[in-house]
Amino acid sequence: MKKNKIVLIQLWMGDIPDYFWTHYETTKNINIDFLFITDQLDFKLDAKNYKVIYRKKEDIENLLFLKTNQKIILHNNKKTCDVKISLGDLFEDEIVGYDFFGCYDIDTLFGDTNKYLLDIDNYDIISIADKQFQNRFSGVFLIMRNTEYFRKLYNHQDFYDVFTYEHLAFYEEHYFYLRVKDNHNIKLIYDSTNSQTNNGGKIGYDAYWSNNKVFSENDEIFIHHFYRKNQTIVKKIDNNIYSKYDKKYLNDFYWVFGFTENYSDGVIHLMESIHNYSNRKCIIYGINFDYKVPDKFLISEQFIIKRIDIEEGEKDNRGRYENIINCKPKLMIDVIEQFPDKNLIYIDTDIYLTTSADDLSLYFNNLTTYPLINSHIHDVICCSGIIENEQWTNTVDILAKKIGVNVRVFPRRKTNVMVFDEKSKWFFEEQIDLYEKYKNSEPGIFKFHDEDSANVILSKYGLYDCLHLCDIETSDDLDISTIIDTNHVFHHGDISKNVKLPKNENDVAVFHGMKHNESFQNIQKKYGNKVLDCEEILVYYKNNTIIFEKNSFLTTKIINENVDFIIKDFTGNILLEIKNQEILKNWVYNVDNVYLYEGLYIIEIIKSNSRIKIYNNLIKI
Repeated sequence: MKKNKIVLIQLWMGDIPDYFWTHYETTKNINIDFLFITDQLDFKLDAKNYKVIYRKKEDIENLLFLKTNQKIILHNNKKTCDVKISLGDLFEDEIVGYDFFGCYDIDTLFGDTNKYLLDIDNYDIISIADKQFQNRFSGVFLIMRNTEYFRKLYNHQDFYDVFTYEHLAFYEEHYFYLRVKDNHNIKLIYDSTNSQTNNGGKIGYDAYWSNNKVFSENDEIFIHHFYRKNQTIVKKIDNNIYSKYDKKYLNDFYWVFGFTENYSDGVIHLMESIHNYSNRKCIIYGINFDYKVPDKFLISEQFIIKRIDIEEGEKDNRGRYENIINCKPKLMIDVIEQFPDKNLIYIDTDIYLTTSADDLSLYFNNLTTYPLINSHIHDVICCSGIIENEQWTNTVDILAKKIGVNVRVFPRRKTNVMVFDEKSKWFFEEQIDLYEKYKNSEPGIFKFHDEDSANVILSKYGLYDCLHLCDIETSDDLDISTIIDTNHVFHHGDISKNVKLPKNENDVAVFHGMKHNESFQNIQKKYGNKVLDCEEILVYYKNNTIIFEKNSFLTTKIINENVDFIIKDFTGNILLEIKNQEILKNWVYNVDNVYLYEGLYIIEIIKSNSRIKIYNNLIKI
């Protein structure tokens, strides 16, 4: 098969942006040549497949007049994008000998050109597209056969018309496509970009480039387009390039969790929920190993990786090292010592955050000298097979009787979610002391590990404050009827009269109890399609206007009522609202005449009638 020669032409006026250099890394050694036309006099490139030509904007306007006999004015540097399709004609002397010429964008990472441009000899015009959401040409990559006919195909009244106004028309994607689509042999390369067809048309931020291949959400694609440049981080590490959403963070607390190496596979789902729904950073402990951050989060600033080494000790009857499964208090002490001035929230690894998870920060106002711990719904949890000839055993009582304490703080606490700071250090130290003194001293002692010792210490000192019941179990959707309906099968046994039940769905901070990937995936599918992650709605401030813009067609979403867009300050005061909007209908929502100081602001989207929060993020101004 004949190997076609391709040249792509770029016209760039103004300073060369930083992101060009990562794009350059992915294109400087491929089998395509590049003609780069710019008004930057000292701009030079070393790659053999690049040629740089100096031209001013006035030069381009003169060439357009020469070729079209029309006076075309480029009102601003952005307007040069509408010239793209004419560049083959304007610089025809530079592209002699090429089979195809075309245009492209420099806010891209190029992948395997050999794979995706294999059969182009059978077509006249080739571009990338999305069959469901953008089934047309894309200026990100568009090539045509290098003949006089195709070089001059742009030269038409519809081309002249787009220069009668200043804003960008994306000429090649709309007017040109509609005019030529039915009369030429066209190939649209589908499933080749970071427009996620299976995820409502969301434009994905996550990508990595390696060995001339580019991947988005682990699928190989032809071109990754970081279209939302102001919200994108692109970074080269070793010989690879990574792209990520540039998230904003509050510094009022850190999430904390830890795990051993054999639990590594499931941790990525918890990390995804933290990325999707939280604007706080997270400290991750590898217990007795160095955790390697997945490529997806490698350049994210949200995750701080630590290692803690714990002596393993003996194995229990399930083959687990007893010291490891009882090591949570040691982890808490270590994170306090590493970050002594920081507020902290511990979460277990079988957890998945909701859009309301960051609201747990409100509990720091109630924090005194001991951790505030998530509530059970019951006062007593019993196990079978602990004491011979005893059907059910309350394991907290075993430890309590051993040290002479009456259990009197109810309901029983879970230690899967804990709010604490450095003033809680004594609590965790006492847990360790109890464990070291009494482990293996009685059948069933520390059956529930640190949970038993935490409940005994709370009773010993009469420490009654706690978190409301903030987790939901046995569910992969946010249905709090399983919690507040006390006749539900979930509530076997007596309900504690002291339990603080969630008032509504917004009080549920986490899903809990996921032990398998399938459980996490079900939550992502059911709950995830009823809320919006941080990447699906963009919020920005420009010319005293707040703009809410969708980054997805949201076709997979089940949002069955109108919503309110809300901006708050950090005391919780509502600064502005857009009420009762059809989020699945319009693409952009804005509020004019808004005057905000520099800083961070909380963004929420709440269902107008049920008041359920479906989106949580920050905007930096």
